Amino acid sequence: MFDFNKYIETFNSGNDKAMVDGFWVDDLKVETGQGESLASGKENWLKFLAVVHDGIRELIRVQTLIQDKNHIFAEIDMDFHASKDLPNYPFGHLKPGDFITVKMFALYLLRGDKIATLKLAYWPPNVGVTDPPTRSFGPPPPIVGKVRKKF
Repeated sequence: MFDFNKYIETFNSGNDKAMVDGFWVDDLKVETGQGESLASGKENWLKFLAVVHDGIRELIRVQTLIQDKNHIFAEIDMDFHASKDLPNYPFGHLKPGDFITVKMFALYLLRGDKIATLKLAYWPPNVGVTDPPTRSFGPPPPIVGKVRKKF
């Protein structure tokens, strides 16, 4: 069975190459719920991640996980920590020290013990997300409480 916890640990380490090489098939596909292709193939996926992680530390916090032999469905609260000015970041202008969380639904299709396809759907930043359990660095989250905004 695919070790999703190990995948999350590797993703959260910030080592994109180790994460892609260790957990993805060579001819992978990543797409959004809007039908947009984000990447196909390991090289393109690594290039995409290099762009979106330039000045961003991204951390996955799994809220719900459903897994069988061929599929993983995860409700994720994804934390984005900015370390530089990012005026054109996909989730809006971020300045150094900014912190946002984005609710994502991720469907992983497995081929053997690796990820073949990832389909993502997401909400606007800071909508319907939980706050991280602890914050030992940076400014406080934009809205404090159990759930930042209700739908």
